Amino acid sequence: MKKILALSLSVIMMFSCCVFVSAETNTETFELPDQSSVTPRYTHLDSVSAGISEEGLGFVLCESTYSCMYENYTFVLTCTLQRTDGSAAGWQTYKTATETFTDLGTNGMSKLWFAPAGYAYRTHTTIVIKNSRTSKVVETATCASPVIYK
Repeated sequence: MKKILALSLSVIMMFSCCVFVSAETNTETFELPDQSSVTPRYTHLDSVSAGISEEGLGFVLCESTYSCMYENYTFVLTCTLQRTDGSAAGWQTYKTATETFTDLGTNGMSKLWFAPAGYAYRTHTTIVIKNSRTSKVVETATCASPVIYK
């Protein structure tokens, strides 16, 4: 009798522990968030931005800006027009300009450059912050604009 009871309890426990699993095919696609909506955290900067727009007659306007409220720093801002033809070479520097600032607040530059058709273009912004007394680099940040096609 004990053997039958033990066997019965074993069978009941075995079936009560069974978990039925079913899988469903997921037809949704996963998309990464828009890169422009991701805001990095900086130590010395409030913001960094890059913009590009077509201006007609084959020209594009590239804009690079930054904002910082700290004193005693030198800000080296580089605005680069990059282009690609979609090959494995990737983004190549086409034009570049650099300016140095020492004042607080929002600063930037705009450059109007000729951009031949047949490429995708973007503005790449780099800001290097240096201690004014020691010239030691304390922070570097980069960002890129959305892409335009010509």
